[in-house]
Amino acid sequence: VGRAVPGDEGTAVGHVEARGERLDASYSKQDPARLDPDALGRQARVLTLLGEVDANRGQLDSALARYQEAAVKTAELLRRDPDDPQRIFDHAQAVYWVGNIAWKRGDPGAPYVPSPLLYDGLLYFTASNKGIITCLNAKTGVPLFERKRLEGIANVYASPIGAADRVYFTSREGNTVVVKKGAELEILATNKLDDQFDGSMAVVGNEIFLHGKQNLYCIAAQ
Repeated sequence: VGRAVPGDEGTAVGHVEARGERLDASYSKQDPARLDPDALGRQARVLTLLGEVDANRGQLDSALARYQEAAVKTAELLRRDPDDPQRIFDHAQAVYWVGNIAWKRGDPGAPYVPSPLLYDGLLYFTASNKGIITCLNAKTGVPLFERKRLEGIANVYASPIGAADRVYFTSREGNTVVVKKGAELEILATNKLDDQFDGSMAVVGNEIFLHGKQNLYCIAAQ
């Protein structure tokens, strides 16, 4: 590590940025599952420090990307040793920094009325009570897709429901958008009922129940 020289702050920052870009490129080519614990821990620490530098300079997009990559490394360490308190702490801290930058960027937070849905390792949630959804890898906290608008979903009180590899979002206006479970947003269907829905649907066997303001509905295959 070189010693800083008064008046050379700009040069020093330039060296850090150049070094950081080279490390980003190097780390991105390495499969975390093939790295030993020392290498994973070292990469997580370096990425966190680089993310801190970016955050302090207001470069939030770059900071978020580095914090997310650090969380991937700590998640792999935790996967190998899930009962190690240090691994638990390190990964919790990495996920915290991801959320901290998202908050600083003004990204949509957790929904106001609907609950998030945890489904097979994926965490789905809406932005406030709007039809804008985000899906995270629940283990790493890394977004798989963010702030995607669902056409036909304006206001949402009902929580999303997961069943049969599908995720259901129902609006107060009676529209239900069916999304395929996965790392990419794929809309399978949009259905409309002429009623108002504030409660979450329930799945029982092969039947879906929805409690509208006017009627109780049961939907099933013929």
